[in-house]
Amino acid sequence: MSNRVSSPQVYYNNKSATVEALATALQQGILSLFLGAGTSASFGLRTWRGLVEDCLAAANRSPLDSNVTYTGVDLAKRMNAFDVTCTQKGLKPLDVIHDILYETRDPFTMDAMFSNRLLASLAAMMMGSRFGCVRQVVTTNYDNVLERYLAFHGFRTVSITDSHQTVTDADNFIFHPHGYLPYKQNRSFSKSIVLSNESYNIFQNDGQWKTLIMRMMCSTMPLMVGASGNDQMTDFYLDIIQHEQRLDRDTLGFICVGSKEVVGAEAIEQFLTKRMVPIHFNNWSEMPEFLFDICRRARNV
Repeated sequence: MSNRVSSPQVYYNNKSATVEALATALQQGILSLFLGAGTSASFGLRTWRGLVEDCLAAANRSPLDSNVTYTGVDLAKRMNAFDVTCTQKGLKPLDVIHDILYETRDPFTMDAMFSNRLLASLAAMMMGSRFGCVRQVVTTNYDNVLERYLAFHGFRTVSITDSHQTVTDADNFIFHPHGYLPYKQNRSFSKSIVLSNESYNIFQNDGQWKTLIMRMMCSTMPLMVGASGNDQMTDFYLDIIQHEQRLDRDTLGFICVGSKEVVGAEAIEQFLTKRMVPIHFNNWSEMPEFLFDICRRARNV
């Protein structure tokens, strides 16, 4: 495998070259994962819109319009008064969100976990091998499904929920900059989560998280999975790495997105201009096989 990472145009529309580049990064131990809400939705948990809808219902606030396509900013704005409304009703906001998040199913049954190919493919990239593995993951999700899946296979993970948290030795480190609400309430919650527009603005100005994420994105090859590609958090993460002038590699990372028709020519051009390679999927069910291909290529099997 070649150690050289070429320009985004070399990899765009060329999945074979993309798999080769990502497999090389995995083999060298420099591949990182950035996971968006789409990954947890595939685990059977709430989508972001679904979570906001149910939070508004729990707080007796006006519902979302089923005929309207809301942006991430729109959904975040609708959550601005959620904490105040819950407090007025005698409810703890994080407890309400936790119960809604896991209401539809127990994500930790054997059948649920071992039948999910996306979860299996992500974990395959993280499981230790002398041919390399992903040790650092940043997730915008609140759940601990990935941690529990890896624990079932005997891997020790550390969930980083605070930018000041001391990092201890582990097989994998999973960063939860947007907050952490693990299944079962006897586990430690974050003190706050990023869900409303107000909380997003606070997070955006957190210099510690920004520095930590910037260092990770600069020292690894990021692969973004489950992000919509047109939300404010994706823009925030991409802007962080764009502003690091010392980073002179041709390709800064890769992002899994929908079909060309869904994403649109303008957004595709913006990704390439930012030195990010969009990887198109006509159907999200194709993604696990793509991730498994990277693992097989890195390990020559």
